[in-house]
Amino acid sequence: DELTSMLVLDISGSMNFAGKLDAAKAAAKDYIKQLRPKDKAGIITFNTRVNLVTPVTSDHALLSRAIDKIQARDDTAMYDALIQAVEMLNPLPGRKAIIVLTDGMDNKSQATPQEVLQSIGYTGLSISTVGLGILPQGDAQPDEYKGLDQATLTMLAERAGGRYGFVEDKQALAELYDQMRRALQSEIVITYVTPQKLRDGVSRSLTVELADVVMGAGSRG
Repeated sequence: DELTSMLVLDISGSMNFAGKLDAAKAAAKDYIKQLRPKDKAGIITFNTRVNLVTPVTSDHALLSRAIDKIQARDDTAMYDALIQAVEMLNPLPGRKAIIVLTDGMDNKSQATPQEVLQSIGYTGLSISTVGLGILPQGDAQPDEYKGLDQATLTMLAERAGGRYGFVEDKQALAELYDQMRRALQSEIVITYVTPQKLRDGVSRSLTVELADVVMGAGSRG
């Protein structure tokens, strides 16, 4: 099955601190490199506005060049960006995932986390979050510029059927993306041997293939 993913990159001003933007761009490019030729991806960036940088495409070189040009400034509207990403992916066929690279410090969205979750359809779309920044100590609030809102990003990923990961270096972030991609592209094969025999008296085994996909919040089993 082909995999369609949307990379949603935070380009708000706080991403200029603690090496957040550089780590996000490097990991996004590594993710693109790992895609199979038929896999498609798109890029959305967000600060106070949501911008479709690259529509969904299988031109991986184009995606990589677009990431190189990304710069960061202004405030953050993460939930608005996720709403747009969901709306773009919901109608598309195949396996689909949104992966958002952000510090989670949203201060400008009109949409809420609940509205993001409600917008996910019934097609197995998931949202995974990758946290960038410095974790606060103890019960302290995240630093406005260097910090990371891990609680919000964890909640969003868990409720949207995805995964949350916090990483402190580019290599670890790239490995996390690879883990997400492999989970979406792999299959589990289960063989079940029925205790009943058919008319010829021979037992039969039934092989069932299940997609090992991170199911979206709107999925129904």
